Amino acid sequence: WLKSPVFFHAIQSTAMRVLSTLMGGAVAITPTDMQKKMGMGINLGNTLEAPEEGDWAPAAQETFFDAYKTQGFQNVRVPVRWDKHTGQSSPYAIDAKWMSRVEEVIGWSLKREFPTVMNVHHDDWLDDPNAFDSQLPRFIAIWQQVGEHFKSADDNLVFECFNEPHLMTADQLNRLNAACVSTIRKSNPNRIIMISGLSWDSPQWIQSGQLDIPKDDKLMVHIHSYDPWAYCNDNPTQHSWGSAADRSAMTGWIAQMDAWSKRYGLPVYYGEFGVTHKQTPSTGRVAWYQARQEAITKVGWAGAAWDDCGDFKIFDRNTHTWDQAVADALVGKGSTCPSQGSCGCDWTQEGTKCGQDDGSECFCKCCCTHKGAGYECKWQPGFMAMV
Repeated sequence: WLKSPVFFHAIQSTAMRVLSTLMGGAVAITPTDMQKKMGMGINLGNTLEAPEEGDWAPAAQETFFDAYKTQGFQNVRVPVRWDKHTGQSSPYAIDAKWMSRVEEVIGWSLKREFPTVMNVHHDDWLDDPNAFDSQLPRFIAIWQQVGEHFKSADDNLVFECFNEPHLMTADQLNRLNAACVSTIRKSNPNRIIMISGLSWDSPQWIQSGQLDIPKDDKLMVHIHSYDPWAYCNDNPTQHSWGSAADRSAMTGWIAQMDAWSKRYGLPVYYGEFGVTHKQTPSTGRVAWYQARQEAITKVGWAGAAWDDCGDFKIFDRNTHTWDQAVADALVGKGSTCPSQGSCGCDWTQEGTKCGQDDGSECFCKCCCTHKGAGYECKWQPGFMAMV
């Protein structure tokens, strides 16, 4: 066995890792491995991307990351707005105090070994077709400084070029992505970088054939989808979700996006999705999150639910409490069939016939009757089957 090729390869691989470490380098993680490592995560939304931290949600605290870890989330996305902290003229210097604060928050996440996504978020001064050319140097300068500042961070730190472009042209977006990647590469040769598309990081736009993919082997594609928007937004016109047609629409676009991902070799990070509290468990809110978790897991994507401590609140940062049913659904705790006597209500909507197949993969059923703020669940024998 000592003379076998397997043994030789193992020794060679170990030696290369040791040599790389001694030389101050590291074995770079691949985008596919990063996608697997990231799993399901959560956004620290409305925080560092607010006009000023604390304007839209409580200021970031280290304890938030402990709560994310305890609940079972595997990655954290930290949106960051740079505009008010960056000079308006060359060399477009970023305020040292702000850079230090961003580093502190990112450090709390990395300390807990979370793959951590940071970006340029709500910097809408660039998303203007008439101002794009004059503002692009400022965007490049931001990534030059951020890249240099974080170049020694471990490979759990991932850079996302730009959040939700929707006004610039396709040509301008492609120039933005190319500039972002080439700028970061000068200081971070092995860092995973995420690029995205127009129409608010739309997966449909990405598949339209207008996206130029930079020549780089450390890229992921970043998408957002709050579908159907008529159900998910804070002024909904659709008041239920969970039918066979609803689920088919969801799995349909995910399958199309996954096929694109495999064709072009860019692993997907589904970086924002959510439903406001205008919807309830009885209108399908928990089922919507659970269906996303199951679909994302099935295709092997990484993801992060949008949590803003507001309309899309999952974790209450004031009371340090979870919207437990949603949080459990997101980390897969609600995706197994309940046993008799511990029947949960996620499997049927109010008014659904007891035992009726709602299109989910798990047919464990209980009859849920609305009782004030909660539910009374009665086990329905004969509906315990997995498909």
